[in-house]
Amino acid sequence: GGTVVEVGGGGAEEINDLSDAVTNSSGSTIGLGANALENDDGSDNNNTALGRYALQSNTSGAGNTAGGYATLDSNTTGIYNSAWGENALDSNTTGSYNVGIGRYAGGTNTTKNNNTSIGASAGYGSTGTENVYIGANSGYTSGLRNRNVVVGSTAGYAMTTGSDNVILGEDAAHSGTNNLTTGSN
Repeated sequence: GGTVVEVGGGGAEEINDLSDAVTNSSGSTIGLGANALENDDGSDNNNTALGRYALQSNTSGAGNTAGGYATLDSNTTGIYNSAWGENALDSNTTGSYNVGIGRYAGGTNTTKNNNTSIGASAGYGSTGTENVYIGANSGYTSGLRNRNVVVGSTAGYAMTTGSDNVILGEDAAHSGTNNLTTGSN
């Protein structure tokens, strides 16, 4: 057997009693971490921010989930974004329905919608909508625009243009429209 020790008194009784946490009156929005949800408007917008600076600039954006240092920290009114990993979707301001998983995933997206970036720096340089990037550095410096699927480590890394492409394989790249590129370049 062991000894049970009761710890009494002190401590926070509510999230808002913590120095680095915030929630609204209904509890539907919650932020944990210094500066998380710092500019939230206090409405029932169903945001969750975990980590220092997570959703820091968010005012009225709703349904966002951010976990990690500075995730979605520039978001103001974008809705239904999910970011996990240091600086994931950190430049997003008004873009909506984006997913960034991994350090700097989707990092330069500001206003575009419906992008999915999975992997460290995946989709970092993308400037379009409805793109899928899977793999570390996939689409990193790309000028890819819309409706591209890029899978593989550094696939589409230095592309300059293109829409409606499927690019598969490590280092595979192709500029243009309506291309299927496989293998390694």
